[in-house]
This record gives sequence, C-alpha cells and structure tokens, in this order.
Amino acid sequence: LINCHLDSSEACVAEVIRLVKLLGKGGGGHFLEELNLSENSLDDDAARRILEAALRDRCERRSKAATKALWLDLSHNCIK
Repeated sequence: LINCHLDSSEACVAEVIRLVKLLGKGGGGHFLEELNLSENSLDDDAARRILEAALRDRCERRSKAATKALWLDLSHNCIK
C-alpha cells in the first residue's frame, strides 16, 4: 500500500487495522507478516492505533500464528 494516499481518517485507519489483525477463522487463520504503508499521510495517532491493534491481537491469541513478526514500514508519513 505504498503511496496509496492513505490518511489518518477513522475509516482509513480502521481498514488498515483490519489487515493487521487475524485473517481467517479458526485453525486456518493467519496474521499478515509484512505491510508497507510508506509514502502516505498517516500521523502519530494513526500509527499508534495500528501498532497497538497488531500487538494486542497477537498477544491475545498466543497461538503459533501469533508468533510471526509483523514487518511494518511507516516511513515517509506524517509521523513526528
């Protein structure tokens, strides 16, 4: 999602958060391992909310799928 004109609006951040949470149901669920959000217009609060959601969902699920790290690129955004 490089340079996709993503901003810090509630709708946009909610969709990105949906991507960093568990994808799929039951035993077939998995976590996204890589997400490039560089060159967008996400601010400090949006970045914090995305990171918190990813961490919270992985910690709550303590499964083999949750042990995979998330590579998240937030470079070239509006983060201080």
